[in-house]
Amino acid sequence: MVQNSRQNSIRALHTGETAMSTVRRPSAHRAYLREVSKQTTVVRLQGFLFFGTITNVEESIRSLVEDDSWRENPIRFLVVDLSQVYGVDMSAAEAFVRLQRLLSSKMVVLVFCGFRMDSVVGKSLNNVGLSSMEHVECFVTHNDAMECKSQRLPFLT
Repeated sequence: MVQNSRQNSIRALHTGETAMSTVRRPSAHRAYLREVSKQTTVVRLQGFLFFGTITNVEESIRSLVEDDSWRENPIRFLVVDLSQVYGVDMSAAEAFVRLQRLLSSKMVVLVFCGFRMDSVVGKSLNNVGLSSMEHVECFVTHNDAMECKSQRLPFLT
């Protein structure tokens, strides 16, 4: 357990500008979406999320909405890709609930993707009621999440 808690659960953290939907669009639409996609941050997680690994994830996400960081780059969507996560324990699921409350207070939509609701990960998040909370959306694939976000961004700016 100690060895596992030393591993970083964050595989990647980047803006939506570099992780756009793969749907083909005219160049003017792509340019516009590339600009407004800066309002999206994508966090790709990996491994088993438990009390020993979720702390770093929670701190990293909190730093995105702290005052200085928020003033420089406010976001509208936080996409959490769990496709490389094979399990989430209760303490990690509760950490996502705390993050949802924080993000919701800033009007940021927390978007989960990379799992099915009937999977181990989906059931863990459902056990704490996360999937039915306000400002939370769940998608099976990363592309589905990015496409939905891309369709909604123009209306938020």
